[in-house]
Amino acid sequence: TRKESSAASDVYKRQVLGKAGRGSGIMPELEALMDKFIRKYYLSRESYHKRGTYQKFEKFCKKVGYMRIPSEKTFGRRIDKLCPKKVIEARKGWSEARKEFRCVLNKRDNVTFMEEYQIDTANFNLGIKERVGDKFYFLGCVSINFCFEPYSGSVPGYSIQIGNSGEQSGFIVNTITHALSVKSDPNYIQSGIPLKILMDAGPGYIAKSTRDFLNVVGCDYDVTPVRSPWLKGAVERFIKHVRDTFFRGIKGYLGKYNPDEYTDISVKKAAHLTVEQFSSMFANFIKEYHNTPLERLNGLTPNEAWRKGLATYLSLIHISEPTRPLYI
Repeated sequence: TRKESSAASDVYKRQVLGKAGRGSGIMPELEALMDKFIRKYYLSRESYHKRGTYQKFEKFCKKVGYMRIPSEKTFGRRIDKLCPKKVIEARKGWSEARKEFRCVLNKRDNVTFMEEYQIDTANFNLGIKERVGDKFYFLGCVSINFCFEPYSGSVPGYSIQIGNSGEQSGFIVNTITHALSVKSDPNYIQSGIPLKILMDAGPGYIAKSTRDFLNVVGCDYDVTPVRSPWLKGAVERFIKHVRDTFFRGIKGYLGKYNPDEYTDISVKKAAHLTVEQFSSMFANFIKEYHNTPLERLNGLTPNEAWRKGLATYLSLIHISEPTRPLYI
């Protein structure tokens, strides 16, 4: 509805088209200095806690004469953005990190129905805009969190982010919740708790809040090392399929991200779709995909393969409350 659309818009960080955004306000040399002190005093075996690390940093800044020293809260947020697995590796060693995050190093082939969901996030070079009065606001580019079931080639759940390309725990949890839940659309039949979730070591995936959620719903998980996409190849191949068959046909899509060619101005200028238009188009794409025969499924559609799997899987458990993908 119009009211819901307006309420959803309020959570976006708007940028007026054609105007430059704001930076962090911290001098680059201070940002580099924060990183140096975090590496030296926090990411080490003989490590300080957050406060102790900040006190070291603050004392040094006062000594050399910096007038505007970042606050302890700002310093702490910088630490909080670190990959949790990397933090444990640095502070406690690789074996402890592997034990904590259940690392897997083997490729998954020939999985059975509901043996696992593979989850991943992809960023797409497509700008989204919004009109308020006589002005257009650039909301940012599209990122989608995918949950993929390899046996049936299905997408039990997803969530869409606008303007934030980071892998945040809240979006990851929403994606998994959408996958586990019975959908309000009776034709969207994919749902249920798998034996385990396979995810990479990105901060949002292995955050404590994400792992706590999986523990509460009774779903095990495995973690692949970073930069090892072949270990969750099914969802990676699906993301490539989405780029090739969905995004390339959309007006305003500028192709796969290339840092040598990318500029904020070009993305803003090409922005064509609103949130509602894009989310509706993507929902229709998922519906059509689930009803398309696939060669890898021997001519079955993902819906047919899902029903075939259900015939041999008698103890499928769902989250009872229907959900829908989150758009933020």
